[in-house]
Amino acid sequence: MKLFQRLNKGLTNTLVFTAGTALAGLCTGVILARTLSPGSRGEFAAILLWPGALSMFGELGLGFAFSYFAGRHKDQLDGLWTLALGVSLLWGGLLSFAGILLVPSIVHLSEMASSFLRLNMTTVPISLLMGYSSYFLLGSNRVFEFNMVRLCSTAVYTVGIVFVALMARDTVINYTIVFIVAQLLACSLSVYFVSCRLKPKLRWEPTLVRPVFIYGGKTYISSLAAQMNLRLDQLLMSSYIPLAQLGLYVIAVSFSSLIMPLFSAMAIVTIPGVTQATDRMTGGRQIVRYIQLGFIIGLPSVLIATLTAPWIVPLIFGRQYMPSVLLGQILLFAAIFQGSNIILGNGLRGLGHPGKTAVSEGIGLFVTIVLLTSLLPILGALGASLASLSAYALVTFIQMYFVCQAADLKWHDFFVFSRGNIFPGFDVLKQWK
Repeated sequence: MKLFQRLNKGLTNTLVFTAGTALAGLCTGVILARTLSPGSRGEFAAILLWPGALSMFGELGLGFAFSYFAGRHKDQLDGLWTLALGVSLLWGGLLSFAGILLVPSIVHLSEMASSFLRLNMTTVPISLLMGYSSYFLLGSNRVFEFNMVRLCSTAVYTVGIVFVALMARDTVINYTIVFIVAQLLACSLSVYFVSCRLKPKLRWEPTLVRPVFIYGGKTYISSLAAQMNLRLDQLLMSSYIPLAQLGLYVIAVSFSSLIMPLFSAMAIVTIPGVTQATDRMTGGRQIVRYIQLGFIIGLPSVLIATLTAPWIVPLIFGRQYMPSVLLGQILLFAAIFQGSNIILGNGLRGLGHPGKTAVSEGIGLFVTIVLLTSLLPILGALGASLASLSAYALVTFIQMYFVCQAADLKWHDFFVFSRGNIFPGFDVLKQWK
């Protein structure tokens, strides 16, 4: 226990919540694969994907802004909360309305699935409000409540999916309703925590608009580019290839995400670890430590999962998803780079260089677009897997270069492993000599 406490305060706690969320996500993925055909699974993925993409686009980087200002300017909490409510409901409502009108004409869905997509578009303002509320909690150092909101959404969704499957009501519309209910409950919990723990009042302060949006704009480009790198493959696949292939690809993504809780937890604690460092080189070494720790744990896990994928994928998801095996094996290695990018990006923000994260993710997004448009028509889902692996790897090496620049490190610092650096707790053993 002391070892993990020395590694980083809060890492174990955050890892438990993140692992719980990932486990619940894996459970829903298995049930959906077992109860839906690849075509129906692809339709359901599209129904969830597009409202999520609009929420991502509409977030405007304000989550990080609200987190920053809530932590630094507690006396302005009333005005910040009023601004968050206004943006969520007004801007989110506008995005929802636009999505209802335009998106069904872009995605090739059946008439019934298109109606479900329109219904799910109503979750856009709900998603924005939940996200902003969560960042208020995080910025106010309410980490436990922040993690509870993250877990709530997935847990309620998982319980609902299990219930629908057990009741033999396993249809796309019922699964869509479960998702909407989960979003509503998680949003309600986040608002409840903000109201009870922070006790903000409704008070409009127009002087906050400019600084909040300026700060948000600085993080928006990098966040948007990073999210687009993650989702662009499925967005394009939902429009340009048969949805059955998207269903196979979604299963591969679920399988390859098994190692992501480790990287996600380390990414959350990277920012305070870097920002509280005594100097930039020490902060840079914090980033190196987390990257190396992720590699030491992640690579063996990926190798084992890759070798056993031909048995695990059909066993868990069903033999109809056997074509997902090769896709999943490729995406497993892509996941190592994807997880590293989250850590490196947060590390650069902690070092005070969010713009370099934006440059890295922007280059990665450009490469993703080029590769997807080139490979999707030829290789389909396999092309999307190869494009993701290539783009993620490129972003990783670019961000490593920027970390070396910002923290006065050398390239070999990332590749020379030291037990004392990765596991600081082992240094205590020297006292017994």
